[in-house]
Amino acid sequence: MVQTLPTLLDRLRSLKQLHQEAASFSDSVQQISSEQALISGSLKSQEQLLETVRHSCVLDPICLGFTLKFSLLLFPFPLQVEANFAKNNAAIESNIDSLDKRMSALLSKVEGLKK
Repeated sequence: MVQTLPTLLDRLRSLKQLHQEAASFSDSVQQISSEQALISGSLKSQEQLLETVRHSCVLDPICLGFTLKFSLLLFPFPLQVEANFAKNNAAIESNIDSLDKRMSALLSKVEGLKK
């Protein structure tokens, strides 16, 4: 038992570090999620403002031309945000899978030490 103690301590330290990384990762995911919600809300309000401007410019050709140019500049942005969010979401899922595999490997090693 005394001989396995240093190995067990090393494993526990590794597991502690892994738990700290998981907590940090969880905080990052929560921050990204709240920022995404904030951006979504901002985009919705911008779209509502654009619709208001469109409705008020229907009979004014100068205003209508400006609104069309503005909408061409604005509408690619939400698509870009969605694409980036999907890419980030895939990376997060990959990191979670990797973390799960590492945790499983560590747990099986700790179980092996118990025997």
